[in-house]
Amino acid sequence: PAYYGVYIYALGLRNGDGAMPLWKRATGWFSAILFIAIGLIFANAMSLIENVKGWPALWQQHSVHGAALGTATNVGDPQLWPRWLLMFGLALGTTAAWIAFDAAWFARREKPEYRRWAKGFAWKLYALSVVWFAGVGSWYVFATWPQDIRQTMFHMPWVVLTVVTAIAPGLPLLLLWLASRREADIGRGLAALVGLAQFGVLGVNAAARQVVQHFEIQPYYDITSQPVKLELSPL
Repeated sequence: PAYYGVYIYALGLRNGDGAMPLWKRATGWFSAILFIAIGLIFANAMSLIENVKGWPALWQQHSVHGAALGTATNVGDPQLWPRWLLMFGLALGTTAAWIAFDAAWFARREKPEYRRWAKGFAWKLYALSVVWFAGVGSWYVFATWPQDIRQTMFHMPWVVLTVVTAIAPGLPLLLLWLASRREADIGRGLAALVGLAQFGVLGVNAAARQVVQHFEIQPYYDITSQPVKLELSPL
């Protein structure tokens, strides 16, 4: 429903005269709410994986004669909310990077006004993403990480990954700012660099997340003993 709602909304934008039926506009907003909810469900499941101490209580509260009902949520875990909001901040940055990429590669038939708007809006949206990422990331790291995890991630060798993860969004932001200063439209080469830089931001965040997950689960289960089956499609 979320994806089809976006298609309906996009077709409404193609009317050209600016008048969109109310139901199509409402469908677009409804799709946005659904995607945000999907992100919350995903973050809930991923944070629950690491909240091993909370499993017994959740199972007892959400089972009948040993049969799990599937209704348990991890909303009581203090890590859930910053992790979900961190995902949202990264999504804002990805949206900004895509706007710049789209304007350079796929919007040549659009009006010049749109490409000028995209050039200015993309870097402003990414700046908001960086501020969001820094604020929520600080909340997540300094307020919810256990002391032993923080100790590990802020000492060699893992402090390198921690620092790179923290500063990585600065590169796409710099590229988008440089693009906004140009008199001409965003060039395809510069837009491609923005896309690659954002791909790197997501990649390094995924790597850091996997490392932290390993250390959090390690007292209960040795993930490294399992064979590696590389799966790049989620990235």
